[in-house]
Amino acid sequence: MLAAGLVVLGARLACLETERENQNNDDAGGSQTIDNIMTRTSVRRFTDEAPLDSAMQTLLKAGMAAHSSGNKQPWRMIVVVDDEVRDSIATAAHNLKSVGAAPVAIVVCGVPGETFQGEGDGYWVADCSAMAQNINLAAHAMGMGASICAVYPREARVKKVSRLLNLPDSIVPFAVVPVGFPNAACTAKDKWDESKVSYCLLYTSPSPRDLSTSR
Repeated sequence: MLAAGLVVLGARLACLETERENQNNDDAGGSQTIDNIMTRTSVRRFTDEAPLDSAMQTLLKAGMAAHSSGNKQPWRMIVVVDDEVRDSIATAAHNLKSVGAAPVAIVVCGVPGETFQGEGDGYWVADCSAMAQNINLAAHAMGMGASICAVYPREARVKKVSRLLNLPDSIVPFAVVPVGFPNAACTAKDKWDESKVSYCLLYTSPSPRDLSTSR
């Protein structure tokens, strides 16, 4: 019985050690994720080196891994590698200038008709925002750089980019994400501002009986 007990004890210790190692790995992964978020910067100047096709595929998959309300996925992505097209997009608005400097750009588009009916139709904006941010964070994690250049809801920008990409009326260009390798070191901004945070504390509401007997 003693031998059997020692075997069981050894097995339990082994399980505890495995759980501890898994926890450490999870903590390391979590720390890496937080670090990637906190150190992300908006890169607008790039080298001439183009990302590998495999890297671009990873960015596109990361984009489509984003949250989507009701899992409707009302989005499209257009990868722009043509220099002339990127240069034309860059002239559409001041905030799009970096598109011409990047070796490649991803245009995140929304399809309002593919989301909910009525007021929920506007959820595509949140979904496309999440997609663009996923691409930005993934690029940073892979040693590249990116930024999110807004197109929607500026009507003039939407029309110009739509015309340049020959988009149908059902597809709305939401943002352009230029991607490449930074040509200079970038430092993340500390945007934490506690004054912009409020807390709603839970409390116990009176029961119906309390309300009915109150005077």
